[in-house]
Amino acid sequence: MRLRLKIVCVVALSACVVALRGDNFPSGQDWTNYVRIAAYSLNRADAAKIVSNAEADHVSGIEVDNDIPGRYESFLDPTEKLKAIQAVAERAHKAGNHAFVYIAGTECITADADKSAHTMAKDHPDWLQQKITGEKALFGGGSAFWIKKGDEDVWISPFATEWRVIYMQQLRQIAATGIDDIYVHIPYWMTHFDGWEDTWASFDDYTIAAFKKETGLDARRDVKLSDFSNRNFRKWVDFRIHALTDFVAEIDRTAKSVNPNIKTIPEIYPGIEEEAVRVGSDVYQMYAVVDAIAHEYEFGSGDHMASGRMPLDWFKYQVGIHSFRAFAQEKATWILNYSWDGDKHVAPPEPMKNLYSVGSNKTKKPFTVLVSQSIRLVCTSLPPLGTILLKNFCSLTKAY
Repeated sequence: MRLRLKIVCVVALSACVVALRGDNFPSGQDWTNYVRIAAYSLNRADAAKIVSNAEADHVSGIEVDNDIPGRYESFLDPTEKLKAIQAVAERAHKAGNHAFVYIAGTECITADADKSAHTMAKDHPDWLQQKITGEKALFGGGSAFWIKKGDEDVWISPFATEWRVIYMQQLRQIAATGIDDIYVHIPYWMTHFDGWEDTWASFDDYTIAAFKKETGLDARRDVKLSDFSNRNFRKWVDFRIHALTDFVAEIDRTAKSVNPNIKTIPEIYPGIEEEAVRVGSDVYQMYAVVDAIAHEYEFGSGDHMASGRMPLDWFKYQVGIHSFRAFAQEKATWILNYSWDGDKHVAPPEPMKNLYSVGSNKTKKPFTVLVSQSIRLVCTSLPPLGTILLKNFCSLTKAY
């Protein structure tokens, strides 16, 4: 989840009918079933202000962006960020709230890499995922909207042994801060940037060795890529999915070894479509090994804005949402979706109303939260209070 200028909705789906605070939850549920989320950038000095603002906006579930393993500077030295995470966790708990921290899955960014002698790729090129041709998963500014000019963006193999040891150690340090949840952003095989969609990465030495150990096959020679009639390719597909499921399962075990009450929630954009097989993050399998999943749900072509969806699009989203709820069972399901991005002929409140109506009026398990990240406004979608807050939200967004 990256902060955007777009109006962004984070939606938590559950079987609840009231919003609860504290620990008085029905059997089989917890605070993750009842969140009203807003996101904030975090520095150590910001903790009090963040929690105060969250309380004023009736936020329950404070997400802070303070990525440790996904930023090379803090990957090398996480000290200051750990202090900031602990500070916001303590403040949130004193206010009777919950807080969770965003971290990267297999991605790592080095700021101002063009001016630095040390970056993840320069120091550890063997850790990077790669195409079968040998091209590394190494990108620069403009490859994605969150990568700034001069920055280096890399995607690391979950089988890179030394990296994984450091990653899990940092998870233990994060869990020790008292934070309520570790929110893991898109733990993927790199197949979602331009030019990488059909690569079926990764073919780095670590991943190739792990596949050979499990199957006896050499993925570079024995697999016919993109051919589902090829038995070895199907083994490669299964191997990649199991690898990421095992990775997030280890994240969960590692965090809970320090704090048994901590939650782990990965953010995954593939749903029930072919992208799930390609990037290797299968939410059907992942639900079994984590506490919830945040679905950055989109499919097909276009900009994925609610402002541009037709009735058939909404029907398809409903198919996906019902599938997620079936996969999750009693666990919470969070939905992150994009609403409006300066559309000239659509006012900001209209796509918000669409998202609200699709969630609360047409599903048995209603949306419990709608959040705009960009303007930090919160509205609970449970009538009658939700109706009032939605009207207030729509009124306040008229300025946009």
